[in-house]
Amino acid sequence: MNRDIMNNENSSGKLVRPRDGRIIGGVCAGLARKLDLDVSMVRLVTALVVIFTGVGPFAYVAAWLVIPEEGKNTTGLDQVVSGAKERWSNYQATKGSSASSRPQRPQQPGAPQDQGETFNPYT
Repeated sequence: MNRDIMNNENSSGKLVRPRDGRIIGGVCAGLARKLDLDVSMVRLVTALVVIFTGVGPFAYVAAWLVIPEEGKNTTGLDQVVSGAKERWSNYQATKGSSASSRPQRPQQPGAPQDQGETFNPYT
């Protein structure tokens, strides 16, 4: 992508993960845009850091978590937290509705039937 076009799209000078020109999460494209470097060079340096230090994947994920996405002003961390909240609320909703229809324990053949609920300190 042309560097002039990329700079015009990011006129505010903020570090953001662009929507276009990204391969994985847009971290390298955002850094290249912010530092006014060629994105291929940033990707090459990132690949070398990943291969030779082992810190690269953690640094990339950390950058993805804190750098906001272009146009949304939400970070990857915001997306992860909102997704977790949604899954938790869905879990709670299904847990609450299934409490009344708790499955019965299977009985051993020939075993006497339970005459009532027994005390279980772990429930």
